[in-house]
This record gives sequence, structure tokens and C-alpha cells, in this order.
Amino acid sequence: MDLSYKKAYCPERLREPQRIYAFTTENIAGYFPDVVEGRKKILTVAASGDHLINSALLGATDITAFDRNSAALYWSELKLVGLGNLELKDYLDFFNETLNYEIYKTLSDKLTDKARSFFDRKFNFYDNNGRKIRNHISIFFETTNRPAEELNLYLKNDSYKKAQSVLPNTSVKLMHSCINDIPQNIGEEKFDSMIISNILDYMCNDGWTEPVEIIKKFEKCCKTIQCTYDYAGRNETDVQGTFEELCKKYSGHNVRLKKIPTAWQNASREFKSDRVITLDYPQ
Repeated sequence: MDLSYKKAYCPERLREPQRIYAFTTENIAGYFPDVVEGRKKILTVAASGDHLINSALLGATDITAFDRNSAALYWSELKLVGLGNLELKDYLDFFNETLNYEIYKTLSDKLTDKARSFFDRKFNFYDNNGRKIRNHISIFFETTNRPAEELNLYLKNDSYKKAQSVLPNTSVKLMHSCINDIPQNIGEEKFDSMIISNILDYMCNDGWTEPVEIIKKFEKCCKTIQCTYDYAGRNETDVQGTFEELCKKYSGHNVRLKKIPTAWQNASREFKSDRVITLDYPQ
């Protein structure tokens, strides 16, 4: 695997590590084939690392993963190294529960200096007790989603082995960047697909009210963009409004709204579906 950190601008207020999602909270298995399969060059949020691993599994060979949270980048790196060196059961045990220090030591010499320094400090502070790290709510988000094996494509035996086999031929660039700064950070680089997860939810909560204006930023660098991810109809009105605005701006036929089984563990009967908007930019 060719892994590097891409030099990028990130505002100083975002440079401190934040909490990590250990595994995806989305139903990646439900929508990734439509957005990633058959595409070689992918721009994706790093998040838990699962977006980029599933991208590699589906054939992407050149992946740039961005995140405003540097800890998410280090976690993604650790998961990539774990994928290349652990069997599936050990991988799930390590990342989902134990963060066993002895296993970490077998992986740490394969990490970049910045990722190794980040995790070494955590283990040192918690007396090498990985379970304390993994269960600490100041380091990891608690989630109520379905098991990671159900939400991911790569966490099944044959798929996991395939992901391991494609990893050596995959180029991964990790980029510490807020979504608004991506255009300046990638320059003239072009991508087949972009995955932004539910970032627009956070941006709207931070005072951004025009998701279409954000999506418009990527017209010239991406062929396809996954624009929104709505959990169990939680933001149904906003999602429908965004869908209609995109249809109006991009003549409708380039925009898709797909319902998939919800990632939530105990969704009520009326909220069994998550919704994903995907846009193919006019070329």
C-alpha cells in the first residue's frame, strides 16, 4: 500500500484531535456499489476509515480521504495497517473492543510517525490498557447502530480477504481538511466519485443553510458526488428540499434519491429507511 499525507490547509481551530467513530454509522453496503463500483479515483471523507476501505474493495486504486479531525485520519491509517496484518476475527476484536496493546505493538512500527505518536500517547496515558481507550467517551463516540459487519461490505470473510489482496496496489492519501477548503487543497486534481457522508448536516448546524452551494463547489473536480445521508428520515424535509433544489439546478435526470435499509439498530416501524442523494455532474 502506498500511503501518504497530502499537504493541505486546515484552520487552526480544527487542528486539535476530536472524537473518533470506530466503525461507520451508515449503511455503506446499501449505497456504495452505486457510487463507487467501477470508479478508480475516489475522494471520500475519512471518518472511521470504512469509506476508504470499502472503496478499495470495490475497485478504487487511488483514494484521497479527507477529514477535519486529525484523529480520524490516524484511526483510518491504523485500520488500514490492521487490515493488512490481522485476520478478520482479530481485526474485529481489536478495533471493536480490545485495542490490545500487544497487537498494537505489532502494528505500530508500520504506522507513520504522526499516527504512531498519537496512539503511543494514548496508550501511555492509559497504562497500555486498550479497553479503557476504546471505551472512553472522550475518545470514541458511542453509537446505537447495527453491527459493523452488517453495514460494511469488507467485514465478511471472502470480502475481507479480497480487501487484503487489493490493498498493496492501492494508493491512499490522507488529507487534514475541512470540506470548504478541499477545492484549494486538491488544486486541478480530478476524481471519479466523491463521498461526503452526512457532512452537510453538521455544516447546516454550524450556520450553513445552503447545501446546494456547497455541493456546487465540486462541479469541476468530480463526476459523481454522494451529497447527503439521512438517517431514518430524521431530516426528511431538508433532504427533500435539497433533492428538489438539485433537480432544478441539474435538470433532474442527474440526481438520484435512493432509500436503503436504515443503519439504526432499533428504528421504529415508520423509520426503516435511510436516504441517500447522489448527483452525476453534467460533463
